[in-house]
Amino acid sequence: MKRFLSSWLIFVLLAAGAVSADTASKEATERMSRDITGRVTKMLNNKASMLAGNLKGSSWKVEVSKLTNLSRLEPCQMGFALEDTRQGKSGRQRVKVRCEGPRNWSVYVAGDIQILAKVLVASEPLSSGSRVGTGSVSLQKRDISDLRRGYLSDLAFLNGKVLKRRMKAGDVLNPGMFEVAQAVNRGDSVQIRAGKNGLIVTMPGKALEDGAAGENIRVRNLSSGKEIVATAQGNGIVSIGF
Repeated sequence: MKRFLSSWLIFVLLAAGAVSADTASKEATERMSRDITGRVTKMLNNKASMLAGNLKGSSWKVEVSKLTNLSRLEPCQMGFALEDTRQGKSGRQRVKVRCEGPRNWSVYVAGDIQILAKVLVASEPLSSGSRVGTGSVSLQKRDISDLRRGYLSDLAFLNGKVLKRRMKAGDVLNPGMFEVAQAVNRGDSVQIRAGKNGLIVTMPGKALEDGAAGENIRVRNLSSGKEIVATAQGNGIVSIGF
């Protein structure tokens, strides 16, 4: 009986020791997880701050994914080294965390950086070839990390431009959607103005090619039948100097 009680007592003590060791191991793993998460979060916040730069009214959000499978790793005694594998980029992140020391190991931590900035967004459907006025767009905060084709934030860019394709309400404007508006189109009847020192002479003409405002295009003078080069002005007017 005594031998049985002694064996039972030893078993209980060993079991208690195993539970205590397991609890201590879990606590060490949780501490290491918090340490790594904190370091990665700080690193990504610093990166987001730099990426946001001087974007007026911008802000950012950083998320770090939960760490798993750290229980198989030994506690890091010599400290961690962090490596950004997506330098200069927002959006999805992948940070390599390396344990320095006699027995090195490394893990990858996933995260995300959203850079929120005010961009021009269509506030109504817009047709191809149309000029976009201030009443058709608005400034809204969007995550520019997802805007791979760029974006616009300055209304001045729209001056003298027309859309190359249709847009839906809510679409973000980008530079590739626009082209310079033609002041004169090929085949248009135009008024040729020639002048100097206040003396203006006008004559009828026909545009032989398209031209944006300020561009030189070929024009036929219908009075003389000659082909000349004139500067497109818009509103059916081209000009030449004496």
